[in-house]
Amino acid sequence: SDLFRADLSRNPEEDYVRNNATQINKIVSKNGNQLILEGGLNLDYKTSLNAKVAKINNMISGVGIENLTIERRTDDYAVSQSGNIFFGYAANSWVEGVHSKMSVRAHIYFYRSYKSDVRGNYLEASYNNGPGGHGYGVRLQNGTTDVLVENNIAKLMRHSYIAQIGA
Repeated sequence: SDLFRADLSRNPEEDYVRNNATQINKIVSKNGNQLILEGGLNLDYKTSLNAKVAKINNMISGVGIENLTIERRTDDYAVSQSGNIFFGYAANSWVEGVHSKMSVRAHIYFYRSYKSDVRGNYLEASYNNGPGGHGYGVRLQNGTTDVLVENNIAKLMRHSYIAQIGA
């Protein structure tokens, strides 16, 4: 929608953030043109601001990663765009009891995901804590909605936790 407009005058390369007031929700029923959602809306999406509804196909659900240690052994950015653990288009999923050592972008990354948990993890260090999306512990992005992040430890990170681009 037009609710959030990126100020591209500072950096025209940041077009990826344009119009990213996004929320993911489950439609439980439909009555004419009215949608009944599992959860409420987090923002007031006015139709005058070009709000839209779009269906997400092929979302995964019920995936969990638990009780393991991961250590990234390369700082190669080209092969590590996302994170040590990446969930894209995931619902009702979780990461719990993980010790993740050394990341490039993020240790745990949720992209366009819904209703998931990140609990009791130990996220330790990054190859790059500089600018440009590096050195995150937990990264929630692009409309990720209702993800609970609690009781985690993030050590030696640029940002321990970040919610951005419509999350």
